[in-house]
Amino acid sequence: MMDPMVPLRAVSGMLAVGVGLLTASGAGGLKAQATAPILITGSSTVGPITTLAIQGFRSTAAGRKVRFSPVVESGTSAGFRDFCSGKTPISNASRPISQKELKRCADQGIKFFELPIAFDAITVVVNPANTWAKSISVAELRRLWSRSAQGTIKRWNQVSLDWPEKPIVLYGPGADSGTFDTFNQAINGSKRDSRSDYISSENDNVLVQGVASNSNALGYFGYAYYAANRNKLRALPVESDQGPVMPSLETVQNGSYSPLSRPVFIYVNAKSLKDS
Repeated sequence: MMDPMVPLRAVSGMLAVGVGLLTASGAGGLKAQATAPILITGSSTVGPITTLAIQGFRSTAAGRKVRFSPVVESGTSAGFRDFCSGKTPISNASRPISQKELKRCADQGIKFFELPIAFDAITVVVNPANTWAKSISVAELRRLWSRSAQGTIKRWNQVSLDWPEKPIVLYGPGADSGTFDTFNQAINGSKRDSRSDYISSENDNVLVQGVASNSNALGYFGYAYYAANRNKLRALPVESDQGPVMPSLETVQNGSYSPLSRPVFIYVNAKSLKDS
């Protein structure tokens, strides 16, 4: 289903570091994990990759004895709240941990390992019935998504005079999402500079279905959800000095898909490793 921006074997290897080490100390750790399933929360972008990696990890000798709760896609910020309160030993994140979250973890005595697992492309999508928007610039995205657009930018022709006077319906992640933070930092200059009069959800599948069902819709989310729904969505290239650039593995790796490419992470509680 997913089309991650990194080979699954590499993610499984990282998960083996983050989760497999919990069982590396022998039978004591295995026994503990048998009675307490490992709970992972956080990023909806990283969640599907982690779920697939867990499936791969379970095929290994160490992984067969480890129990996991279903991965909870609550959003990066919500995941860090769980992680820094000690509720979860592993957190999925589509952005680096913030200074505020670092302090929260430190206040709780929580030390951790940060494991970069992939590069992702935040993808701007429209409905396939949209015949007018061929690409979009950073300035147009800012005009559409900044806080100053709230209640005023409601039609396509207000974003570009070349586009029709049709209503525009916006879909995007909620404020707990790392994708929300990264997008607004890259486009609007601050992770909190965003309009709020749009249809939001921490569940990216809800955003996919929203854009897929409305010919006037535009949304943004992680690349994997676009790749899994290419027959329902159309990605907009982001304009650059070299011309419009589509999100892809190649353009993320060579740096040309800017400014919407980003690393994603798994965070592992260091004490969980020591205690096991």
